[in-house]
Amino acid sequence: MKVINKVNVGRDYRMLKINTHLERQKLMRTKPSNINVEKLAESREKFQLQLENQFQLLHDEHKDANLDEWNEQIMEATHKTASKIAGKK
Repeated sequence: MKVINKVNVGRDYRMLKINTHLERQKLMRTKPSNINVEKLAESREKFQLQLENQFQLLHDEHKDANLDEWNEQIMEATHKTASKIAGKK
């Protein structure tokens, strides 16, 4: 953030220049996964079948959940299923 003193707005205010690009990059950066991806790729059909079952359960249980809750539950189910099948690195 930079203060720009050259602009006169008639009061005791100062113009600010903010670089939001870096902050947005920090928010959008994905966290590294500790799941064994190679083993997960070998067990792809098993993973997909168990994930479909988990999603069906989530759909049946939480039809009225808001979008944020739904997203959290999907992410958690995906991570748990992948950890169960492939294990950790």
